[in-house]
Amino acid sequence: MGPPGPDQKMKRIVATASNQAKVGNIWGYALTMGIASMTVKVTIPGAHARVQAGAGKPVFYFYFDESMPLALQSGQSTVWSSGNGNLVTSPSELSLVRFDQEKDRREAKIGSVNIGGAKTGVMDKDRIPFDAEMIAPGIFKVTVNADLTPGEFGFIQATGAGSMAGNGAGSARVFDFSIPTY
Repeated sequence: MGPPGPDQKMKRIVATASNQAKVGNIWGYALTMGIASMTVKVTIPGAHARVQAGAGKPVFYFYFDESMPLALQSGQSTVWSSGNGNLVTSPSELSLVRFDQEKDRREAKIGSVNIGGAKTGVMDKDRIPFDAEMIAPGIFKVTVNADLTPGEFGFIQATGAGSMAGNGAGSARVFDFSIPTY
């Protein structure tokens, strides 16, 4: 995250893994025989992220495998493995979301199920738009398009499909951060 200003410095965001999903509106789904949607949310522990960003339009830098040729040559596993044999190679494969805050966790909607079928992934209306500019091979500068107000946010990388019914609900890797109130 950066770029460093006079009183700012880059901070590393370590991924928070989520292998837990929460299913919501299951009673509405059941009582309407699938007409009402059941929602699936990714859940990450803790009420707040460890890394705080400045309000407004924070800037992030992503370093993908292509920027680390020695790691690739030695066959080392990296953070950008998607879990299904593919590597994530750009920020366009991530979704930026605002989390709903609960007492001891944060949640974001990653799918829904109703009589018409299932939708997986972050819905377009829940995504926060950002621009990504490649500044060197495997290195991207990411700028959020809208001002971020105080709250909990994260870039979500889905790593497992799982069942939308909550059985093995999949997993996600989240690069989370907070915009604090001042």
